[in-house]
Amino acid sequence: MKLKRTLWSTQDLAQLMQMRLTHNARQIAETFGRTEHAVLQKLGKLKVKSLPIRKWSESEEFVMRGMFFRGAHAADVAKVLGRTVMSVRNRLFSNGLTRRKHVCPVGTETLLKCGLKIRKISSTGPASDRWKRVDIIEWEEIHGPIPKEYTLMIINNYLPRTLQNLRLIRKDEIWEAITGSHLPPEVRELVQLKRRIEKEAKKQKQK
Repeated sequence: MKLKRTLWSTQDLAQLMQMRLTHNARQIAETFGRTEHAVLQKLGKLKVKSLPIRKWSESEEFVMRGMFFRGAHAADVAKVLGRTVMSVRNRLFSNGLTRRKHVCPVGTETLLKCGLKIRKISSTGPASDRWKRVDIIEWEEIHGPIPKEYTLMIINNYLPRTLQNLRLIRKDEIWEAITGSHLPPEVRELVQLKRRIEKEAKKQKQK
């Protein structure tokens, strides 16, 4: 049974033009209950040739890296972040996160562009089983295996990634912890302002 096509109302068009500045085609399509093709086709008729390039935030990259090291595929990451699979693949590649086969011996450690150190623990199986984050290895040597529903998260981003600066967090709570979406609006604004100030101060220090 074919879905009944409905006309775009004036209110729909106004919302579409606003959302195109911050959302991708899939997110817009889900909001209106339409297909991505219908959204892109409508934008074309409105002479909006393409959606603006959406920059990657630090929190998105954190989630992407975390999912990558847990063995998630680009499609899974894309679904969580509301991005295209190609966008995720390109970002993974630019961060040096690829699943190429390695011929180095077990025990080899390498530092990724994202700042995390991984160690080869096996020569067989998928990359997610052959390599493991060093901080997780060291944590488990002291505290035991990390439960499947938990992962390690740094406490203070401005301090070294030592065991004392790591904490266990539920995987389904990572996004809230990063974005502060669970905080009251006024507190969230202060957190965002603090991050902008710290980011600007870091830029000035590097000059």
